[in-house]
Amino acid sequence: METTVAPRGAETGRDFGLLWSGQTLSVGGTAVSSVALPIVATSVLNASTFEVALVAAAGSAAWLVFGLPSGVWVDRMPRRRLMLAMETLRGCAILSIPVAWATGVLSLAQLVTVALMVGAAGVFFDVALQTYLPAVVPPQALLRANSRLQGSESVAQVGGPALGGILVQWVGAPFALLADAASYAVSAACLTGMRRHEETLSRAPSAGLRSEMLLGLRFVRRHPVLRPLTISATLLNFSGAGLEALAVVFLVRTVQVSPGTVGVVLVGLGLGGVLGAAVASRLCDRLGTVRTLFLTVTAGPLLTLLIPLTEPGAGLLAFAVGTTSISACMVVFSIVARSYRQRVVPSSLLGKVTATVRFVSWGALPVGALVAGALGELLGNRGALWVVSASFLLSSVPLLMSPLRRTPELPSPEPVTAAPEQR
Repeated sequence: METTVAPRGAETGRDFGLLWSGQTLSVGGTAVSSVALPIVATSVLNASTFEVALVAAAGSAAWLVFGLPSGVWVDRMPRRRLMLAMETLRGCAILSIPVAWATGVLSLAQLVTVALMVGAAGVFFDVALQTYLPAVVPPQALLRANSRLQGSESVAQVGGPALGGILVQWVGAPFALLADAASYAVSAACLTGMRRHEETLSRAPSAGLRSEMLLGLRFVRRHPVLRPLTISATLLNFSGAGLEALAVVFLVRTVQVSPGTVGVVLVGLGLGGVLGAAVASRLCDRLGTVRTLFLTVTAGPLLTLLIPLTEPGAGLLAFAVGTTSISACMVVFSIVARSYRQRVVPSSLLGKVTATVRFVSWGALPVGALVAGALGELLGNRGALWVVSASFLLSSVPLLMSPLRRTPELPSPEPVTAAPEQR
């Protein structure tokens, strides 16, 4: 296994700067694709609502296939090199779409296949990034480093959808995806430029793949804090995937706005992320970490009920307010939960536990997208959005039923770093 000890203040150093910059650009390119790819399916291939949702679901289905084993593999491999390989794979996959369109062979099957490939590479990249960060920054800086990463990613998501909408109108949806391919190339270059190398540590022979996967599952299942956090995150992601799957087709076909306007309206998702990242640390300092978590699973979900009220013109404000609010709350929840997990889990288990959490919580993404697509066919896009928006309210239930409701702060990590993971 490879790891390294982070020096104090590393979060402001050159390597963190490169990691931060590359990830920001990569997310910005992905945000362009979040507009361009559904429009390719909708306008170029004339896909139905369910088929558009199928493409969205394919992008996250890899968590159900590779989610658990990815943690084991990440804990066995050089994480920076793995991240570099995954960025290269994602860039090549996205690049194939404009090439196929230009040669007249683009199909829905290729969109689904590319989404699956990009999703699979994203699984390994995300787990590696989550477990590599504690090797770059010291423990006391994790909340700030996560806030910076999330904040800059959200800034990229602000400009990404707008840029995506503009590029779709200027060069067409297939060629707009070139921006995403380029962003992966720049991210790979940033990773290549990092100077710190992970030290190879001696390690006892590893157990079988199944046994190592079970270590992460057992740790999360037995942990009194990680378990309810994971369930709440799963419910948030299920609803969020449904919202994302319906957003573009709802705005284009039901509200009947132009692709450029779609990009501008979807900026609310990025603005919410910027806001959430900016206030996460302050909210934790003022309210306590647990009260901050409770705020995120109540205030944001209530405001999502504005989204189905969206109408043309000034009525687009309802969509913007609803998406901005839920995005901000989900980002705050993610930063607090992620930083706690990175502090509480032993480094030897962090990859497996991160993969377990993502397998469960992100595994809900394709399910949510497909359910939303089916509801769109059954109830219409607006009716489906009412159901999806209301489902966000369920995310508060796991926290309300946990011991967290009796304390203002997440418990100290020291008492929970031993027993379960050694079994």
